[in-house]
Amino acid sequence: MKYSGLFFCLIVCLSSNSFSQSFNANIIAGVSTTQISGDQLSGFDKAGILLGGGVSTALNNDWEIEMQMTYMQKGSRKNARPDKNDFDYYLLRLNYFEVPLLFNYTQADKMRFEVGPSFGVLLSSFEENEEGEYIGRTKFEDFDLSLNIGMMYSFIENLYVNTRFSNSVLKVRDHGSGAADRLNKGQYNMVLLFGLKYYIPKTSQ
Repeated sequence: MKYSGLFFCLIVCLSSNSFSQSFNANIIAGVSTTQISGDQLSGFDKAGILLGGGVSTALNNDWEIEMQMTYMQKGSRKNARPDKNDFDYYLLRLNYFEVPLLFNYTQADKMRFEVGPSFGVLLSSFEENEEGEYIGRTKFEDFDLSLNIGMMYSFIENLYVNTRFSNSVLKVRDHGSGAADRLNKGQYNMVLLFGLKYYIPKTSQ
């Protein structure tokens, strides 16, 4: 993969003993349910995966800052329902390499809240309907800037259940008609994430 070198560098850094004394490393994996705001469909019906890792460091007793590097699948989906005489089908796959920068607030030992932006690079896209693959449609933007808000809860030491909502701040594509106004400039990614985050225990000197 084009960005595999970045993941390798992250792993090398995480394995450094001196690095781990200042930073907390974590691994995150989960599933996403996504939709595209502005595509005239509704519902978080497109499933995807999230894989990656991150590092965090404390700002004070309550706050920490965290940077992640993740692979995220987004898009939109509508299944045909022949039993209801609905034969319309649509599928959009968007694969991103993302770097979220999150500010985490610890309310209690087991509960944390997170908020912050994420910068994404579009790796690939695929779009089709009941007639086959779309060719020549409006191009997707190469980059995505999103705002994230979420929470984490720990049931086991070092392991957190993570839920997060993400919404694009900038459009990911123009409307097919070319229409745009101040409040509706195009199509936007919307994501609900459900994942597990594991904090790697620090090694002793």
